Amino acid sequence: MPQSEIIRHLLSRLAIVSLLAGKAKKAQSYGRKLIHCSDVNTSEFLEALILTGFLQFGCGDLNKALLSWREASYKVGPDNDHASLLWDNLACRQVELGTIGGAVESLQQSLAL
Repeated sequence: MPQSEIIRHLLSRLAIVSLLAGKAKKAQSYGRKLIHCSDVNTSEFLEALILTGFLQFGCGDLNKALLSWREASYKVGPDNDHASLLWDNLACRQVELGTIGGAVESLQQSLAL
């Protein structure tokens, strides 16, 4: 396993454990480091964006989570297996934010895939 892959793996696990331990800011810090050590336009970068969205959501920052998942959804494109799941995540968070119109659009995008 290449060293860069090991580092990304450790950062993602540290972020999750930090969030579970109630250390939200530390978790987000690991998430940002994970994004910065991933090459843009790779599956690793996409995974980092998705994880960062979950970290932001776990920390109560729903707007940032939406932005991370929206960016990830545009990067994966419509032919990727993860696209429908990302649109579903967006819809759930939009309902929590009270933006029902946005949630309906996101679900329509998901169903179209």
